[in-house]
This record gives sequence, structure tokens and C-alpha cells, in this order.
Amino acid sequence: MVSLIERLPSLGGNYLDIGCQAGHLIRAIRNRFDKCAGIDIGNYGRWWEKIENAEFYIHDMDKDRLPFTDESFDVVTSFMTLEHLFDVFGAVEEIARVIKPGKYAIVETPNAAYIKHIIGLLRGNVPRTGAQQYPFSREKGWDGQHLHYFTLRELIRLCRQFGLIPISHTSRGRYAWLRKFYPSLLYASIAITFRKV
Repeated sequence: MVSLIERLPSLGGNYLDIGCQAGHLIRAIRNRFDKCAGIDIGNYGRWWEKIENAEFYIHDMDKDRLPFTDESFDVVTSFMTLEHLFDVFGAVEEIARVIKPGKYAIVETPNAAYIKHIIGLLRGNVPRTGAQQYPFSREKGWDGQHLHYFTLRELIRLCRQFGLIPISHTSRGRYAWLRKFYPSLLYASIAITFRKV
């Protein structure tokens, strides 16, 4: 995902990673920005304290607004986070609120319309967008604790409601060039770069 950030037309300024976990992405790109921040619902303090020039916050996006003023960041990323939140509308609204006009958000979710998931549905199984095991278990949760499912069109529609305009999209995995021929079916995940109007 570093490559998606590096492809942005301009770097520098302030960066926020939502769902940062141990801060690996921030560690990889922190020298490309003036200021970096990360938030996560979990406490990764022992990893966070090893990363210089970054601030980290324990924060539940379903309970409170992001702890930042309006238009604070030049780039906001949210990789594989939205599907875990109860209020996706509130989360995207908050992402849009803290981005400066004309600047960028990169949002990634699993693609529920991935052909592998459709074949699974035809065979009577729910999509496994977050769990490696099947059937799901009480210990691991239902589909890796995913609460919502997204398609390319629906993720774009959701983000447009809050002034985030898509400028490019891609997917993880091999054969990225081939996946672009039919992204709605061939993208395993959906990573969209948005510009805020």
C-alpha cells in the first residue's frame, strides 16, 4: 500500500492512517510527510513507541469523532477498516472532514463481488472476505469480524456522498493488470484513491 501513497501527485504535509495497528505503514512512509498520525481501536503502545516522528491514538470511531480539527490532513488512509465499523457513513464523513480540500484519501475494503465470493454464494456459502477458515467459529468471529460488505460501485457511491471524488482504483494480488479488465468481478480488494472537493 506504500506504492499507492507514493503515486499521489504530491506528498508532504500531514498524514493520518486510520486502523494503523502497529504502525508499519507509518514507519514506511513517515519521511515523506511533515507530520504523521495513526489511530486504532487497539493499544499497540509497545510498537508505537518505537516509531519516531509520529503520534498515535487509541480511538473508537463508532463512539466519537476523530480527535482532529477540520481540514487537518493532506493524506488520509483507511486500509481494511470500514468493514469492521458499525457506522460507515459516520466514518467516511469523518475522513472527509479532516482532509484539506483538494487533498487525498485512500480507502480499501474487501470486494464482496469478487468472482470467488460469487461462486461461493452459488454453492450456498457466504463470502469469506475476512476469515481464512470455514466454517466460521465463535473464537474467530463471523468472517473475521466483518460487519459490512462493499463493491466497487457501492464504495464509490458511499464516499461521493461526503465530497470524495474517485481518481483511481486498484486491487491487491497478482495480475493487477488483468484484474483491471473487469474490476467489479476480478478485484479481491478495492483500493480507491479519492480527492476531496
